[in-house]
Amino acid sequence: MPKISKGRLDGTNGMSKFTASELHSMADEHLQMISDPNCQDDNRWLTRRERSLRSLAIKKEKSIEHKNRQ
Repeated sequence: MPKISKGRLDGTNGMSKFTASELHSMADEHLQMISDPNCQDDNRWLTRRERSLRSLAIKKEKSIEHKNRQ
């Protein structure tokens, strides 16, 4: 699986097309994959990806709140 990088967060195929709730659910899926014994991915990578997705979701929520306050 490709890693999240700044180039992957934007664009038509990037993370900008997902809502904050979708990003939170993706992060939850990664947390579940960590405890799955059949998952072949490295737990450290899954943890970093989960944190990145969760961070992006929080940033999107703050952005929407800021936009609504204006």
